[in-house]
Amino acid sequence: MDESKFINLCTKAVTGNISHDEQHELDFLLESSPKNLEIYNQLHNTWQQTEFSFDSPLPDIEKEWLKFYKKIEVKEEKTINKIVFSQLEKFRAGFAATIQPRLRPAFIVLAALIIFISLVFVLKNRTLEPEFIEIFTVNKQRTTYVFSDGSKVRLNCGSSIKFFKTFSDTTREVHLAGEAFFDVLKDKRPFIVLTENARTTVLGTEFNIWARNNRTRIMVKDGKVRFGLVTNATANVELIKNQMSCVKDDLLPQEPKNVDTDYLLGWLEDKLVFEKTTLIEILNELERTYDMSIELKNGKLENETITAVFDNSPIDTVLSSICLTLGINYEVESGRYILLD
Repeated sequence: MDESKFINLCTKAVTGNISHDEQHELDFLLESSPKNLEIYNQLHNTWQQTEFSFDSPLPDIEKEWLKFYKKIEVKEEKTINKIVFSQLEKFRAGFAATIQPRLRPAFIVLAALIIFISLVFVLKNRTLEPEFIEIFTVNKQRTTYVFSDGSKVRLNCGSSIKFFKTFSDTTREVHLAGEAFFDVLKDKRPFIVLTENARTTVLGTEFNIWARNNRTRIMVKDGKVRFGLVTNATANVELIKNQMSCVKDDLLPQEPKNVDTDYLLGWLEDKLVFEKTTLIEILNELERTYDMSIELKNGKLENETITAVFDNSPIDTVLSSICLTLGINYEVESGRYILLD
């Protein structure tokens, strides 16, 4: 892989200047290498935290540089990083003294490149330690991450988690949007997963959480969890192995019911498993899994439910089966799948 090209694509992506073709190329690089994804996530995080003001006539160079510099941790024994930052500081000082307002667009791009080049050197030497981390997957991509306590999480397509890299002495807290499977090691500190509308608390167990559109669904593969509203600590239920519950909006969690988690968690083995699932939810999942655009012409079919399992099947096979079940057809137009009456 051409590293400079990868960094350039990352720069364009986080600054919002990436083309459609370049975004596809970047998605491929992120999907093909967990290390690439880790670097991109950390670069994306750090860029967001620098908080450049694009509405002001000209960024305060001194202020923004110091804000960025404070967000990274350089170990004293790493001589190469001392040299890199020393040279960057000299360049920054000279550039700040000569920059004119008319050069502002060029400055923004150059400032981004300076930050990313710095981060590449730091990452290579294991010195970048952002306090807060966000990891996400794009469509057609899954990834696994190991937390500082040894617990693991596997993210499904189109999902994200946010957390402090080093958990506190009293709790282990993770924010989730999308779907993820957690394998939590036992610890005196509770492991808490927060979604838009629900809170899950455990000490050590294996469980899956699906959280989208203000709905959160949990399935426990092993162990025991407490599950309830994020806004009401007393409104919760307890689930044990092979049980499932759901929270919709701010309603009370459903009573746990027994399920076959090995069957329903087929996505962990690259299967698509739908159990009385609404058509609209299925189509959204297919878009994330195959990175395809799918349109449903007849909105009245959105809440039709389907039960089916697809094992590494092509998108055309999946849609053909769904359409056969519902008695409808589909067509492909400019790479877009359209379900017809």
